[in-house]
Amino acid sequence: MNRSLSSKMDPAAYKNLTVSRGFNYHYFISPARDGKPTILFLHGFPSTSSDWRHQVIFFRNLGYGVIVPDLLGYGGTSKPLDPAEYNQSLITKDVIDILDAEKIDKVISVGHDWGSVVNSRLINFFPERISAASFLAVGYIPPKGRSNWRAALEQTKNTFGREVFGYQLFLVEDDAAEIIEKHKKRAKQLSCEAGFLTISPQDKAAQTAVLLKDGFQSSLNWYKPNFSDLAAKDAELIPLENYDIKQPVLFIACSKDFVGVPAIGYHALSTHAKNLKTTELDAGHWVLLSHPTDVNRELLSWIQETL
Repeated sequence: MNRSLSSKMDPAAYKNLTVSRGFNYHYFISPARDGKPTILFLHGFPSTSSDWRHQVIFFRNLGYGVIVPDLLGYGGTSKPLDPAEYNQSLITKDVIDILDAEKIDKVISVGHDWGSVVNSRLINFFPERISAASFLAVGYIPPKGRSNWRAALEQTKNTFGREVFGYQLFLVEDDAAEIIEKHKKRAKQLSCEAGFLTISPQDKAAQTAVLLKDGFQSSLNWYKPNFSDLAAKDAELIPLENYDIKQPVLFIACSKDFVGVPAIGYHALSTHAKNLKTTELDAGHWVLLSHPTDVNRELLSWIQETL
């Protein structure tokens, strides 16, 4: 495993912005130099912008622009409790508001875990703002409604002979946050089961702190639109021609990821992306933390080849 990169993101490089729908977004920003493009990094559950620190330092030092928000419900960003506020059409518009405030026309978007969902919807809703896209661990997520999402859970169970996403049925229960917060030791164990055993003790401690600091209610709201009419209605806003990805795509799959199963990512991307490059690392789910050197190398090589 590559854990040679150990650094923190400069707190002075963070800004706050009130987006058009009134929420505060806390984000890291480092302008591009020498005509290099800007990379937008999108974190997942349960995380903050700091998960990308190894990539931020690496690409910033090379002159690439870097922008990394704490997504809605996390870190220094607003934490609304209404699941309807977590519709992807709204969250992607929040991200575009940040790009507009920074006068950034196009970005290379990179997503991990739920950040891959945001990445997918940016491509669906705002394709003109994305010059290329990379997905880590979790691939492109085509728009789905309620019935399709539940059917997908059952289908993956039948395909792989185990519950791949069955945990989500618990996470969307009304009392899930209360139960998790009452059993904090179990929350720490969940960290290990999610693949945190493959990252350093320092990274594991930071992730656990995120799990427990602000409670779970806001972060669990990311799951709820998929199990209601919210996601289905949101999907209706996406033009059918935007379901396919026209931009260059890099998928970094993880052979030891028990949630972001590589076969699922390969299938969706081979169906929807024509200009696709794939690579598979001997890593678990938190590849951006456990294998930063490999991730940075693959991203840089692809960017240099593509743009």
